[in-house]
Amino acid sequence: LGTASNYNVFLSGNYRQTIHNNVDAGDGNGVLAVGGNYDVGVSASQKCASATVAGNITGEIHGTVYQGVNNNVDFESAFDELKSTSATLATVDTSEGATVENRYGTVTFTGTNTDVNVFTLTLEQWNELKGGSAGTSQSAEQGLYFNVPDGSTVIVNIVGAGPVDLTFNWGATYSSTGQLTSGNKYGNSKVLFNVPNGNNIVIGSGVGSLLAPESDIVPSNYAPYNAHYEGQVIGRSFSGN
Repeated sequence: LGTASNYNVFLSGNYRQTIHNNVDAGDGNGVLAVGGNYDVGVSASQKCASATVAGNITGEIHGTVYQGVNNNVDFESAFDELKSTSATLATVDTSEGATVENRYGTVTFTGTNTDVNVFTLTLEQWNELKGGSAGTSQSAEQGLYFNVPDGSTVIVNIVGAGPVDLTFNWGATYSSTGQLTSGNKYGNSKVLFNVPNGNNIVIGSGVGSLLAPESDIVPSNYAPYNAHYEGQVIGRSFSGN
């Protein structure tokens, strides 16, 4: 993921916090880079290890801040590379023998490759698996299970225009290593969701890295106060809590 590998949140555009309370990005240790403006809100503050901001800052950031001329990230070049990577990944077909299905409310990805298992889905196929439109409680109340050889990487391509729901409030499991949470960073690091088109993506209780360089990211209507994501978030903008 190039330059973005160094950050929890990497955006080409604006970051806007919409709920007026204190937020700890990355449990207070997050490293964020924003190519546009960074709006924490006038009555709120945010705690992080560092924030690199190309534009203006509204509100208070508790952490090291690199702003304007002190910003050392070439966002344009980085996102040109990320868009190319995202588009290339999206052309890869589903791995031979790999399957994905909804089993009793859990979206289950099954693959046998010991290195990389790719699952390429249209947005229509993804919505059918999720069982509801993006941001609804019906689609949020789902589990996620990656039934793959331990140590293998999972790439999930979701291709097509429209809202993308990445909420899994029933939790997620990677292979035999157990739940994908902050206590299982190894498993989280093995999962990449790639959304190459310009979409509106809703997150809440999500896991894995999210590569969506053309997309705007917002919290789910199901959990508007907790856009919680265990992994990297790479997108065009973020607005929410």
